[in-house]
Amino acid sequence: MASFDFVDAAAKAYEFTWKEKKYIARAAIPVIFVKLACILMVYSLGIQNRFLLNGLVNIPGYVMEAIFIIGLIRYILFKEPMFIWGKIVPPPDNDQKPLLYSDPKTRETAVKAGIGMYLLIRIILVAALGMLLDFSQMMEHPPSEPPPPTLAGAIMGLVAIWVIIWALRLVWIYIPVAMGYSFIRFLQIIKGFNSSLSIFAAWFLCYLPIVILLAGLFNLLNLITSDGSMLQIALQETLKIIGELAITMLPVITLTYGFFEILSGKKSK
Repeated sequence: MASFDFVDAAAKAYEFTWKEKKYIARAAIPVIFVKLACILMVYSLGIQNRFLLNGLVNIPGYVMEAIFIIGLIRYILFKEPMFIWGKIVPPPDNDQKPLLYSDPKTRETAVKAGIGMYLLIRIILVAALGMLLDFSQMMEHPPSEPPPPTLAGAIMGLVAIWVIIWALRLVWIYIPVAMGYSFIRFLQIIKGFNSSLSIFAAWFLCYLPIVILLAGLFNLLNLITSDGSMLQIALQETLKIIGELAITMLPVITLTYGFFEILSGKKSK
């Protein structure tokens, strides 16, 4: 069963992010700017608590995010320069060799397919979460006491956890697509459950430190700004956008190294 060294992949992701921080930050600025503009539109329309409509307003931000993420994947593997404000901007002092070599004939197809797959997955997740949150708000009288636990409920819970962990591979299917691989072929390669555990562990190693850091920054922000002020709201939303982008970006870098190891059969140096 296909799996990869998730600790090694996470270490490479942190190392790559630190080494390329200036170039990555420069490429991420347009994404942050567009997503912040979408948030301002949400506040101006007064739809903060209408989560499904909120997600629709944020679609331009997801498009920018898709271009950034797919460009980042291609840069890690093929050392292709990223798009910044609609222009291809080469990185400064880049003397590293690519991990893979790209066929110019398939590059455009892989990039478009990766962006399309990313947007499809993102919109499905946002729509599902938005409908769930909107429905929960419509529940005027939730049950006062939870039902007693049963054996059948415990079994169903374990089955649900197993299905969620297995389905994690589908959330990042755009990574092999951006690499130029068929997603059907990729699913055949990682059909074992060990690959799902590796993906989950890699995601957790990236997710937990960022969440802890964001929690500390939000607490610090609440101490130095007035409660409910426009400055506090603006800084909180900006920090939230940067944090969400980091939570998306770092696991993508980690899994790019991990999927490279699975698909190529060799570790990156």
